Amino acid sequence: MAELTKLSTRHIAGIEKGEANPSFEVLYTIITALGTSFDAIFNPADEQAEREIQEIAGLYQACPEQGRRIILAANRAMVHEIMDKDKSGQ
Repeated sequence: MAELTKLSTRHIAGIEKGEANPSFEVLYTIITALGTSFDAIFNPADEQAEREIQEIAGLYQACPEQGRRIILAANRAMVHEIMDKDKSGQ
């Protein structure tokens, strides 16, 4: 981790042991090196959802503009349908 973040091993060890609190900049550096997000760190129960969102975002970004418009419209329609059924108790 120290090598990836360019931080000293002593600093990383202190953070891991709870002996040091990282600054925002250090925390950002660590999270970036881990290839994750603040949400995944602070809300670990949401980690699976975060991976799924990242997958969806990657698929969306891989599409040409016309495909993106279709994906967005289809997803809006599906979410509205799901939410309408949930409100009606079906």
